[in-house]
Amino acid sequence: MNKTLASKFQLKLLSVVLALFPISALLPCDRYDAIPFKKGDHSSKDTSFLEFKTKLEKAIQTKDVQFIASISDPEISFAFEEGSMGKKKFLKSWNLDKNPKVSLFWEEFAKMIPLGYAVDNDGLWTVPYFFSNHPDTIDPYSDSLVIGERVNIRELPDKNAKVLTQISWEFVKNIYDQTSGQEKKKAGEPCIWKKVCLPSGQIGYVCDQYLRSPFSYRAGFLKKQNKWQMVFFTTGSD
Repeated sequence: MNKTLASKFQLKLLSVVLALFPISALLPCDRYDAIPFKKGDHSSKDTSFLEFKTKLEKAIQTKDVQFIASISDPEISFAFEEGSMGKKKFLKSWNLDKNPKVSLFWEEFAKMIPLGYAVDNDGLWTVPYFFSNHPDTIDPYSDSLVIGERVNIRELPDKNAKVLTQISWEFVKNIYDQTSGQEKKKAGEPCIWKKVCLPSGQIGYVCDQYLRSPFSYRAGFLKKQNKWQMVFFTTGSD
């Protein structure tokens, strides 16, 4: 077989393979259009809320449990299970009633603060901003937001692995399988690695502190009788 015939045969074979197995089927995960996210914060729209927010963030920093108790609504919701409402139960669930200084509440709330606050038409304020302002094109059950600038997406769950790309404030698709990541941080690693699908169809790994689901912890605030109240602090969905 001469070179011309060989080339024609190879092209023909390639066309048959592509017909049977489209490029998308050969990729580790399905391609999709990139979903960028524009950060926001409505705090400056309401001087009353801005003043409250300043006090709240100081209380988080200093672990002021008395302030948190004072702003917790009598019917605050803190989970989606039955019986997960009420100030007393909320404080107990976070160990804020007996040993507040070691409660994980402070850490979880502090993670939300840099992500901004949003207000809806009914006067409900929520944090983080993207909980109530994410694009309609995402699936909050399977997509998560990369939070940060030029976040490394690595080929393997290893701090020394090849960087596939860098992403700034963009939604990616979570991958849940037996190889999707670790339950705990491994020795020598800076984080727990999360497995994600990129718009290119590649699979990569991102540090958990740079990845946040719309259903991660969020808080809501309403002004009742001229006083700001935290009406929910919860994670997950019903």
